[in-house]
Amino acid sequence: MKKFILKPLFIIVPMISVSAFAQENVQDSINKTAEKQDTIKATPEQKIQEVEILGQKKLIERKVDRIVFNVENSVAASGGTALDALEKAPQIRVKEDEGISMIGKSSLMVLIDDRQILISGKDLTDYLKSMPADNIKSIEIISNPPAKYDAEGNSGIVNIVLKKAKANSWNANFTENYRQGKYAYNSNSALFNLNKNKLSLSSSVGYGSGNAHTINRSEIFYPDEYWKAENNRKNNGYYFSGKLGLDYAISDKFTIGILYNHFNNKNNYDNHEKTWITGNPDYDAIETPKKNHETSDFNTANLHGIYKIDSIGRKLSVDFNYIFRKNMNDNVFSSSYFLDNQLQNFSKANNLGNQNIENYSVLVDMEHPTKFINWNYGGKLSFSKTDNQGFYYDLISGTPVLDPNNTDHFIYTENNEALYLSANKKFGEKWEAKAGIRMENTQLKGNSLTTNETNRQHYTKLFPTAYLNYEVNENNTLSINYGTRIQRPNYGYLNPFRWYSNPLVYSTGDPNLQPSFTHNFEFSYSHKNLNTTLYYSRAEGDFEQFTLLNANDRTQIIKPYNGLNSNIFGLKGDYNFSKIKWWETYTEFDLHYAEYKALLPFITNTNNFGWGYYFSTDHTFYFDEKKNFAFNINWWYSSKGVDQMDIGSAYNKLDVALKMSFFSKNLSVTLKGNDITGSNRQIWTAFTNHIKNVYLFYGDYHQNFSISVSYKIGNKNIKSQNHNTGNTEEQERL
Repeated sequence: MKKFILKPLFIIVPMISVSAFAQENVQDSINKTAEKQDTIKATPEQKIQEVEILGQKKLIERKVDRIVFNVENSVAASGGTALDALEKAPQIRVKEDEGISMIGKSSLMVLIDDRQILISGKDLTDYLKSMPADNIKSIEIISNPPAKYDAEGNSGIVNIVLKKAKANSWNANFTENYRQGKYAYNSNSALFNLNKNKLSLSSSVGYGSGNAHTINRSEIFYPDEYWKAENNRKNNGYYFSGKLGLDYAISDKFTIGILYNHFNNKNNYDNHEKTWITGNPDYDAIETPKKNHETSDFNTANLHGIYKIDSIGRKLSVDFNYIFRKNMNDNVFSSSYFLDNQLQNFSKANNLGNQNIENYSVLVDMEHPTKFINWNYGGKLSFSKTDNQGFYYDLISGTPVLDPNNTDHFIYTENNEALYLSANKKFGEKWEAKAGIRMENTQLKGNSLTTNETNRQHYTKLFPTAYLNYEVNENNTLSINYGTRIQRPNYGYLNPFRWYSNPLVYSTGDPNLQPSFTHNFEFSYSHKNLNTTLYYSRAEGDFEQFTLLNANDRTQIIKPYNGLNSNIFGLKGDYNFSKIKWWETYTEFDLHYAEYKALLPFITNTNNFGWGYYFSTDHTFYFDEKKNFAFNINWWYSSKGVDQMDIGSAYNKLDVALKMSFFSKNLSVTLKGNDITGSNRQIWTAFTNHIKNVYLFYGDYHQNFSISVSYKIGNKNIKSQNHNTGNTEEQERL
């Protein structure tokens, strides 16, 4: 019976491959052949076997320019949120308070359906927690993105590919999640997708609220004094997200669509910071209670049109994008200085900050397959404006008094024009090559209305990419790739306004900060379910936010600086085993050597280098044949290592989860314990001006217990939808 089914498949698949490079008459003949084959009658049993063979996919697939993690085939990743799924993806590290990164690298760009999310850090993780993993088809890990993508992000791209309803069907998903750390946090989401005739609709809403506890500890070793500080912070947070997408097929060749995204995040922080001081004759303790209110609101709108020129794959896409983001920050703090429990000095102030960001962009993209080669080319125009206003009021008298020295109005504009061209070709059945070039021309202008100062910059850069893939046989594949990337400072780093945490500590930006450039090289070998990669990365002119410690006045200035060069090389790999029905395991490792060199006079350890390694193992055990009940345990360990000019301690994390599915897997209940040993606590050490600084950040985002309930209705047959709006870089830098 299988021979009857496989024979037509071996005929059809090669013809589909040929059709991508042929003319319309060849495509028509293939369609006629397929129509004849569709008339072959089969028994119900035969049809079932055919569907099973066609639907078979590996958990992890290697393509010429990316790794694809098929989330829909992973029981361990399903039933949770998009953030949970990312934790299971190869080479990806997730920290809810800091964001998402790639093992051995940083500055990762996260896309959803090829569209960059406009937020980062905790805002991004909150947004991803509002999206159920069951709505994700796959996660693409692109360490060296092709020329089509913005050159921004020195460590590559993670693209989350969502599902949509199949033709003439609909589906919906409802998820409720409760998390308990020191405090409780609740989040829920709902999704609805519809595909009827010529109209396709995708929509979602997400909401979360509750409290979280974090601890920030630091030690500063001045030449003649010792400062130990601890900040206990309670955050009452709230977020709301919404998405609406509509596509309408005007004809078989022309489709238009709109996409709107909204995200609003509010946080009320209640901080109590205390510093104990040894060796100071004037005071031995400082207490700084703070109340901080932050609001972040952003909206993105996209209008796109897709014109399929012919049946051989030539397609023209045009996207118009608009982004608006508004941030508001209100911080009231007071500082009391004590000596032997007697008040010596007191200060009180209010920091206010407003930031409005607007971006307009247009992208034109052409996919142009020919008999000889597949071309992809296009261009992009992007125009951004950032309006920053900061105010500082002295409250010591009870009446707010504006401090003009710490008040600023700064406007930053950035225009970017890009052109790109890439080519992809298969040589026989074993070789596949892809190469591209991207040119970006950038104009910058920073204008301080307070000081009447204007700074201008202009540069043009080329970003080449190249990929080569060789399939030795069905079980062995070799690949090599190279790419150049740029990392532009985020808009907050370019704002010169001072933001005070207390009278001695403030953060500020630099409008003259320069972008950094990274060269990435990888050589990979895959054998069945084992994948290994040798990699090398070199960054030139990198920037980092340093804490400058001053031994004279004890001030701490947090500011970004250019002047870092780095070389990182290593070996990473992963192995997936799923041949035993009741056991599925995934193992990952990374061994690397990093060397950072600082060209900055205040950096004490101008050369920071060392080895580091990472190991993780993930196991899922099934209690029944239909896999309705499963237990998952995950453990990872990260050794002591260096990151830019800091030295990090070793740390590890142990998670467990129990998933139960009912009613044909439409209802899922997942119980999770995160960091049950409490060992996910990394301590960092840095040196500036020969002063040692040790710090730790930890909280509810690391260690907690959670329960989630997910319910699905509608048609289960789904396919992926992937549309690139083209404004990925602008959203990443926000």
